[in-house]
Amino acid sequence: MHLLRFIRAATQKQKTQITKSSLMKRIFSILAIACFMALPLISLAQPGGDEDVVDVPIDGGLSFLVAAGIGYGAKKLHSLRNQKEEAPQI
Repeated sequence: MHLLRFIRAATQKQKTQITKSSLMKRIFSILAIACFMALPLISLAQPGGDEDVVDVPIDGGLSFLVAAGIGYGAKKLHSLRNQKEEAPQI
């Protein structure tokens, strides 16, 4: 819904200045929220097998920790690259 309003504002050439980075940030945040909302649906234990086996979730939140670690590492890598580009050449 927000993305449609954002694109509609861009096509109507309103006063707001739309940059490629702001559009990419908004799309990335919408996709990240959608992935986190869909994660519980795919991480449920599958029924079947023996009758005396109790079904339990596989990870119990470990995937969130892995995703957070990957995100933190990507952020640090991005900031290091920006620092190298902004460093003055001697």
